[in-house]
Amino acid sequence: MVDTEPVDIYTWLCSIPDRDAYGSNTKPFPPIQGSSKRKAPQQEPSPPVSLDDPSEMNEKTPKRRRIDDPNRTPRPADSLSSASSSFAPSESDTPSRSSSPKKQMMSLRLDEGGLECRQLNIDTAPSCVADLLASIREIGNGLEVLPHSFRSTIRESTVIRDKASRVWKYAFKEPDQLDTLPGRIPQPEEVALICEHARQCHDKSHEEASWNMEVHHRLLQAVFRYPASHIADPFNFTTCTTARPHGKFLPYSSTAKMVDFCLYFDDNDKDASLQALSRRTPTLSVNHTDFAPLQLSPIALSIETKRPGKELNTAQLQMGVWHAAQWKFLQSVIGLTSQVSSATEVARRQLAEDALTELGFIPAIIVHGHRWLFVFSTREDKKTVLWTERQIGTTQSILDTYQIVAGLREVAGWARDVYMPWFRSKVLSGFGAPNG
Repeated sequence: MVDTEPVDIYTWLCSIPDRDAYGSNTKPFPPIQGSSKRKAPQQEPSPPVSLDDPSEMNEKTPKRRRIDDPNRTPRPADSLSSASSSFAPSESDTPSRSSSPKKQMMSLRLDEGGLECRQLNIDTAPSCVADLLASIREIGNGLEVLPHSFRSTIRESTVIRDKASRVWKYAFKEPDQLDTLPGRIPQPEEVALICEHARQCHDKSHEEASWNMEVHHRLLQAVFRYPASHIADPFNFTTCTTARPHGKFLPYSSTAKMVDFCLYFDDNDKDASLQALSRRTPTLSVNHTDFAPLQLSPIALSIETKRPGKELNTAQLQMGVWHAAQWKFLQSVIGLTSQVSSATEVARRQLAEDALTELGFIPAIIVHGHRWLFVFSTREDKKTVLWTERQIGTTQSILDTYQIVAGLREVAGWARDVYMPWFRSKVLSGFGAPNG
């Protein structure tokens, strides 16, 4: 029997036209002369696939363009780029996010509406902050930290070992000094637990998020909320790590900077003037950020935290830019009314400058591991000046933690007695709010 199958296959192979990967009839390039590389054996051809459809030709290419799935979980870089496109200047016009705090500060120092950091010297500090700074100084030195009525609570506590030592001798106010500050004074057992959480975070090298949850949130809750309750009066606090300042209020040479906590005025009966103001601002809120939980709650104090070992100048940069945006927001809303009018804009701006001069400063707190530091900002022309820093207390002992409690209550007292009356008079008065 004669086998004819090899002849049929050979005939079929000879009938196939020469084609490259894209279906052209051109012959392959001749080998480079002098090449020492051995030519790889050719793969046996198979019946060709139709390449009339250009989409099929693209599928043959080794690299394909990535198609973004709109429903996939966004990566951090995606959220940053999308948010910055709406709220921050162009990246090509601003410093890179990866540039060092030193370079960013140098750039901001040259910006007409930028930021400058200065060391706080109590003897030469701006006069507008003198009263509050004097109280912070005494508290930081352990003087008159607690009301006289709290002395018996300390003496009867079983968690305080050195209550008879000299450090507690000057920790109490005089009997005739009434305690009218906002917030409450937590019991020694609450404070001892906070100190233990802080020690654990430090010894086990916890990240910033753990410090915020285990230590800082507990301490703020112990001061500004009633026990086992979310209710606070008149100030409450919230975490705000995703609250971005609106790009309109940022210095030109800076990207957005966020902080960790905000103390805000918690008015359960929302004044209609707060809503009226929000309708006139780019953030649709009464603040320099469109953070929804604070839409109708004016920010009174901002807190930036860093774990031990992190550079403090990073926190100063964040707080400085945050305050620069807050100052610019306040400047933009002072003198506004529910009626839009461009004819009086020049007069409104002068009114805003006078009002901001009257306010003088905005306080803040930077937390660096155990240490709680008082800082504040002022304005010089269009530039923000951040003054740093004066230690209030630490979470390394019960008395030191009570110093933090006292410092927080003092700043809250300033916000109640100075800032909120100023805010009603200078910002909300054009929307029907009573002065004072």
